[in-house]
Amino acid sequence: MADAGIRHITLTRAGANGLALDPASGLVYVVINGATSPWCSDVGNIAPGLAIVDPRAGREVRLVNTGEGPVWPLVDPRRNKVFVASSGGAGTVAVHDPATGALERSFVLGGRPHDLGLDPSGSNMLVSNTFDRSQTFVSLVNVDTGAVATPIAVAELPHKVVVDERGRIGYAVSLGSGRITSVDLASGARLREYSSGPIPQTSAMAYSPSRRRLYVGKTGGSTPSSGTTIVAVDVDSGSIVGEVGTFTPGSPIATRPRVGFGLDDANGLLYSAMGNTNLVAVVDIAAMRPLAVFEVDACPWAVALDVARGVGYVSNNQAAALTVFDLAKVRQAVGR
Repeated sequence: MADAGIRHITLTRAGANGLALDPASGLVYVVINGATSPWCSDVGNIAPGLAIVDPRAGREVRLVNTGEGPVWPLVDPRRNKVFVASSGGAGTVAVHDPATGALERSFVLGGRPHDLGLDPSGSNMLVSNTFDRSQTFVSLVNVDTGAVATPIAVAELPHKVVVDERGRIGYAVSLGSGRITSVDLASGARLREYSSGPIPQTSAMAYSPSRRRLYVGKTGGSTPSSGTTIVAVDVDSGSIVGEVGTFTPGSPIATRPRVGFGLDDANGLLYSAMGNTNLVAVVDIAAMRPLAVFEVDACPWAVALDVARGVGYVSNNQAAALTVFDLAKVRQAVGR
């Protein structure tokens, strides 16, 4: 892509994992995990933390301590909190003040919390737990009281969590099998299970409210056309209704949609961090075809879109930088 309006905001540390944005303030929260990804060139361990970035000022405003082994953050504008899933130690979810970054409390869940999904009108948070194949459950925690419900059984290695806010349903995808489990966030009831196809290594997922589809990254292959795909799953029928792959035609590198997606639902565009390259891929989710790639920084991990402000963000695991790109320029480049 000729011009995605790329700029970079310097962070204190590399080792970024997930990120989330506050739709009201525009602040971006970047989790510094404390380790760099082995599928890129591993550069060693880095002290973990939570970076708070003000994109308008173009700088990191704070770097604060959080739980051990942090992975994904979640912003709760209703309670004015930032939650961080912390996969190390006792297995906690850390609760931060969004302005100061102050650590206010921690919920102890056990397991290895990886990702979070919050009931938009209730108090329950769905937490995926993963470390090894013994982790076969997700947890439900009441974020107002701290009460942890009985774990909900799922397929091994649950990773990404997404939420259907209108239906108050959470979806967790399991890395080991690609199975997706849906949970009623109000009651905690396990609803149903979906297949995303036979290829394992599934950790990226996004939900389209307008299409009622889950978009799931599959990274089990070793070539651009072997298991390196994004599949679309219809949540009503449970059927796989689309698939797209080979994001860089002619390249010998298997570009893998490994961890982070950003979805521009109104324009039908999915942005996928290709973690073993320095690229983000842009996918047409109506036609299920790749449109373009653009370069960000070393080992992109997650994507977040601020559609209202017209910008996107990419965390880069092996660069001490948050990448910012221009959504309008991307849309123009791909004919949207």
